Amino acid sequence: MAVTKSIEVGRIEVVGKFKNIQIRTDTVWRDNGIELSRTHHRKSIDPCRLGDGDSRIDQDVSNEDPKVQEVCNQVWTEKVKRDFHDHLVEKRDIFKLGPEPR
Repeated sequence: MAVTKSIEVGRIEVVGKFKNIQIRTDTVWRDNGIELSRTHHRKSIDPCRLGDGDSRIDQDVSNEDPKVQEVCNQVWTEKVKRDFHDHLVEKRDIFKLGPEPR
C-alpha cells in the first residue's frame, strides 16, 4: 500500500477591478492511485501593499505555484498595481493600513 499526499492548485480566480487573485488548493490523499480524501483551502493575494511612507511593495509570488505566478504576471500590470496602491493610500485611515510592524 502506497498512501500519498499531494497539494494541487484546484482553482485560480481573478476578482474585481484590482485583479485580486483567489486560489483554492486541494490536499489529496491517495492509496495506490485511488483518491481517498480531498480537502480545500482558500486564500487571496493582492497586487501590492503599503510600505513606509506610503511606498508600494509589490506582492512576492515567487513561492506560489507556477500557474499562479503566470496568472499574476499576466493580470497585474503596472496600471493595476498603481491603481490598487492609490486605493490603499486613499483608504489607509479607514482600514488602518500601513507598513508591517517591526
